Amino acid sequence: MRAPEVVQSLRSRLGRRTPWVLTGLFWLIFTATSLAIYGAQGPLHPLVILNCLLSPALVSFTYGFLSPLPWQWTGDTRPQAGVIRGAIQGLLYHAVLILLLTAQSYWLTRQDGGTVMMGTEHPLGFWRFAMMQMLVGSCLMTLIGGIIAAGETTYNEKRDTARRLQEAQDVLLRGQLAPHALFNALNGLAELVRQDPARAETAILDLSELLRVLLRQSLRAWSSLAEERDIAERYLRMESLRLGARLRIGWEWDAGLETTPVPCLLLQPLIENALKHGIAPDPEGGELALRLAREGTGLRLEVANTGRPMSLVLGEGVGITNLEARLRLAYDGRASFQLIQEGEWTRAIARFPEAP
Repeated sequence: MRAPEVVQSLRSRLGRRTPWVLTGLFWLIFTATSLAIYGAQGPLHPLVILNCLLSPALVSFTYGFLSPLPWQWTGDTRPQAGVIRGAIQGLLYHAVLILLLTAQSYWLTRQDGGTVMMGTEHPLGFWRFAMMQMLVGSCLMTLIGGIIAAGETTYNEKRDTARRLQEAQDVLLRGQLAPHALFNALNGLAELVRQDPARAETAILDLSELLRVLLRQSLRAWSSLAEERDIAERYLRMESLRLGARLRIGWEWDAGLETTPVPCLLLQPLIENALKHGIAPDPEGGELALRLAREGTGLRLEVANTGRPMSLVLGEGVGITNLEARLRLAYDGRASFQLIQEGEWTRAIARFPEAP
């Protein structure tokens, strides 16, 4: 890794819970042991108590988070240095860190020209004490750092593999949408051709433009809610030619949220599902309500329709199954989708965080 990648790896490790838990346990054990050893020698000086709390915290943080860094730095694209290079870098790097930690501890516990340790002045001078610490500590810290660095390499490889797998799955799911929308639209146009050929011609031109947009969007992972609304309006214009007065559309849309990124082609499949299964089969047609609003710390996107009640079994149909899978992939389980019946209304509701 180069320096920026090493820093990014450190930031990633700082953001995970497990390293902090292990570091915290090490700190508790180290602190309790230090207090027990020094306390057995007699009353503890306040500076010794402070040192027993601070020094283990610094040492634990160094072992848990800083020790892998010399192993990870290679100056190129390799994720980890070789054994000889890593050991040399680690020994030099950790010797400096241990010298600084020893100096901090030694300085903190000095009193009246001596060092307060175990209730008495430490018999060793600073440099002899520091050399002993560096001799043992740098070897141990280098060994532990190498183990942690190897674990980080494995963790990063698994994470990257999982991310690429998700991206590939998402591409596959998005690729299913355009042909699915085409088949459903063509089925509707077949009916319109028999009823009104002139309107059917206009609808075919609209369908051509809509498919161009759908194919372009299917190549992207994310789009804005403004783009999602634009696709929805194109699709509804085409469906309005077929359904006429049987389709009544209402928008309750917070335009201030339109810059929010969402998984591509999120809204259109919900509208398609509402028209195909709810409004189109009903001779009287029905109402279609599209809503976007903030809810708690996230957003709520809703497509509601009257007309024929739909099956409330999730996972039925390509569009809904596809949308559920893409939401799960995009938000790592932080999004939800539900289909509910309230009186004459069938509501498809997607809830998701404002940021991916």
